[in-house]
Parts: sequence; structure tokens; C-alpha cells
Amino acid sequence: EQINAVLDNFVGAIEQVPPKYSAKCVDGKRGYELARAGIEFELTPKQVRIERIECMGKSAENEHAYCFKIGCGGGTYIRSIARDMAAALGTHAVMSALRRTQSGVFTLGNAIPFSLLEQDLPVSELEQYIIPTDSVLPYPTITLSQKQQARFFNGAPTSVDEQDGLYKLYHEDKFYGIVQVING
Repeated sequence: EQINAVLDNFVGAIEQVPPKYSAKCVDGKRGYELARAGIEFELTPKQVRIERIECMGKSAENEHAYCFKIGCGGGTYIRSIARDMAAALGTHAVMSALRRTQSGVFTLGNAIPFSLLEQDLPVSELEQYIIPTDSVLPYPTITLSQKQQARFFNGAPTSVDEQDGLYKLYHEDKFYGIVQVING
């Protein structure tokens, strides 16, 4: 009950201080290098987004260990959440395991099972797991007319009626690449 009361403070846009044993740089040195050398330093807090955090209950192996399920934005330090939750509860914590179940469109459900990778199978048997590059890109699609395509694919600047920004470009129904529109 006490844990659940604290969890609400960790949902939303929060300031988070990265753990000292991280790859964050301080004066050109990685935090973990400085920490291992016993050098005192401070890391700058950063803004992160926690969508949800749920206590899944006590660990079956250790009565003092708890499992949590966290949905968060990129760049979030889970070790820092454990550290900060423990501090809010007036205790200390150690993160003993981390299992990432999703990163963007990549999930455990569409991952290649490790057992298949150990079998040294031909690529043709693994192709079903390959996610097309364009499906993970967060950009809108731009469609060029035949005349625009002829200019573009011959290296000439091409005008389009689209807002400035990045777009996915297809040619003959195949993903061709990312294009940038600047001033039309």
C-alpha cells in the first residue's frame, strides 16, 4: 500500500538525475569511469516521461524484492526510478534485473527468439522476423508525381506542396528513403 501511494509521484513528466554509474558525460568523461575512480561529481537532472508504473507484487524468490512494470519514454533511467522510489519510502534499493519488453515498435512478440539465433539458420528462415525499415520511421509519406519523380531521380531540385519537414519517399511502391522538404 505504501509503495502504491508513492508510485503516483513518478508518473508524468519528471526531472530525473541519471545514476552516477551511467554513460552520461561530465567534462568529457563517462560517469561510470569517474564513479569507478572514486571521483565526486554531480550529474544534471533531465526531463523524462513516465507513462505508467505498476507494482506487480513481491518477487517469488525474495520476500524483500518487488517487481514493477514501467512504461516510459526514451532516455529514462530505470535504476534512477528504483533509487528515487526507495528514497521516497525512506529506504534503499538495488535493481537486480531489467527486462525490456518494448522499445517503439519492437516488442518481445516480434523479436527473433534467441533459440532460433543459436541454431545458425539460413536468413530465409528468419525473414519473417525482419521489420521493414519504413514501418519504424515516424514520418509522413510524400508522393511525387511522375514529373516530380523524373526530376528528383535525376538529381534536380523538385518543388512539392508539402510543409517543411522530413518525409518517407517511395518509388514504384518500394521505400526509397527519407527526404527533407525546405521551403517547398
